[in-house]
Amino acid sequence: MTRNKILSIVEGDGDVEALPILLRRLLFEVKERFEFHIDQPKNAHGCNNLTKFKGIERFLELCRADSSCAAILVLVDTDENCAKDLALDLAARARLLGLQIPIAIVCATCEYEAWFLASLETTANQSIKGRDGLTKDAKYEGEVENKRGVKEWLTQYMPLGRTYRDRTFAYLTPRPTLQYLERGRKTHLEVPSPCNGEGI
Repeated sequence: MTRNKILSIVEGDGDVEALPILLRRLLFEVKERFEFHIDQPKNAHGCNNLTKFKGIERFLELCRADSSCAAILVLVDTDENCAKDLALDLAARARLLGLQIPIAIVCATCEYEAWFLASLETTANQSIKGRDGLTKDAKYEGEVENKRGVKEWLTQYMPLGRTYRDRTFAYLTPRPTLQYLERGRKTHLEVPSPCNGEGI
């Protein structure tokens, strides 16, 4: 069977919706790689379910059971933890499994949603599926990697009665920001080398 499926492991419902969109855009728009299929992420329902004893190992074994798996991406928020330390710890545990499948551990500092703060100048005042999105005065001048409660902050700049959704912003993320994320800039995330093989 052809190994053409990229499997992912996330920690929340919003990531399940948004990550496949971002991955497809990174692969298709930035990397121009059209041969891969992006499967629905496996939801760990909290980072603690990955960091606990045999936590990440169980999810990685589930991915290995899929004979079409070409690579695995693990995406978590670091919250109060050190992104580098958490990523290296999870990567070390993944190596011990000897999966022989490329694995990337991505730890967002502090929150996955903070990535969208870096591109507010291009997403503000844009319509979202025919409806008003972020107001034109949406602007964040602080250090995005230190911001907590990003969902709530973004909701303040949505039209009355509407709330922020990861899925919507994944669609709006502009190409320059996708390239920024693809390079793995340290201000937003820490990406250790894949545990086995080369990254895609």
